[in-house]
Amino acid sequence: MPQVKYFAGIAAAQKAAAAGPGPLDPFDFNVLAEKSRWARIKSAITGALLGPIYAFSRAFMPILPLAGLLHVTRDAQVRDILLRPDDFRTPFGPEMAELAGGATFLLGLDGAEHDRLHALLRQVIRRDDGALIAGLSTRFASALLENSAGRIDVVGDLLKRVPAEICLRY
Repeated sequence: MPQVKYFAGIAAAQKAAAAGPGPLDPFDFNVLAEKSRWARIKSAITGALLGPIYAFSRAFMPILPLAGLLHVTRDAQVRDILLRPDDFRTPFGPEMAELAGGATFLLGLDGAEHDRLHALLRQVIRRDDGALIAGLSTRFASALLENSAGRIDVVGDLLKRVPAEICLRY
């Protein structure tokens, strides 16, 4: 049966975190690299197959159960889902609340509050400034990674500090 993301995992991690943090080993970015030639081949095959799988799905099976999730592949169904927040929760709600220490933000909201905040952002951020914001993001994230000495606090540095630095400059 398809599952909706991994909310049970987030709840379990929150419960474990309430018990207090444990020591962290230094993070090795090499763990993100494919380990073997076969793993790299499988990854390439998967990437090459996703396009045709989604094309088939759009034509014949617009709601595709795949890898434990339901993939919605047609524009009309996606729009229908987005217009029914009472039936389909925002998929980032628990993550946004966790990252913000219980508060929430645009990606974690539905309905009128989401629309209100989105309208505010559209008033503040000019459409033409996308490249500037992307450049700032790349610059700050790259500097953070280059100076991390192998350890990085993803939430504190990458997800909080980088946006704050962008906002200060913007």
